[in-house]
Amino acid sequence: MHDRGVQPALIDDTGYTYDDAGNLTSIKRTPGQGMPDGQAGPDTQCFVYDQLRRMTSAWTAADDTCTGGPGKATVGGDQPYWHSYTFDDSGNRTALTEHDPAGNTAKDIKRTYSYGGEAGGPNRLAEVTSEGPGGTTAPSTATTRPATPPPASTTAPPRPSSGTPKAPSPRSASPSRAAPPRPPSTSTTRAANASCATAPTAPPRSTWARPS
Repeated sequence: MHDRGVQPALIDDTGYTYDDAGNLTSIKRTPGQGMPDGQAGPDTQCFVYDQLRRMTSAWTAADDTCTGGPGKATVGGDQPYWHSYTFDDSGNRTALTEHDPAGNTAKDIKRTYSYGGEAGGPNRLAEVTSEGPGGTTAPSTATTRPATPPPASTTAPPRPSSGTPKAPSPRSASPSRAAPPRPPSTSTTRAANASCATAPTAPPRSTWARPS
């Protein structure tokens, strides 16, 4: 039950029923008077299952009960519908029939499902065909979207070197050698030799006097 703090307070009152196996068998919703569908009255949906717990029928009840099964006299409600389902031995749904709620079979719409194919195995949906008042539609093939390839790398590969790589030059490859000592200049040698030489001594002045 859902309600609110203003009047009318009731939003809706919904109840559920189940069978002994835990399958949902009915949903009954009673809308509040303040709701857009409040004047429509209770809406009851019914569900039937097979021994393998697969839903085989679903419909809206005309008398708010699910007894008697779906049919022209038992299907009704504000928004009526009546669906039935069939399955193969593998559990694949083979058909869905949307019955006319008034029981006019000429207005029924039936969808048929086919399985198998070259890829995907025998349980892969291959095509769906619809048949109804507008005729039979062409089978729609179920396709599988291919995997998205990874994005291309935005980094350029290393550029290969062209030709034969150059060998290092002998000058750059040989070990560095110290320059030989520079010989002293001639002027420096001469100055050094001059400083070591003994200056010549002037001869002593004669003390002899010329006779007058």
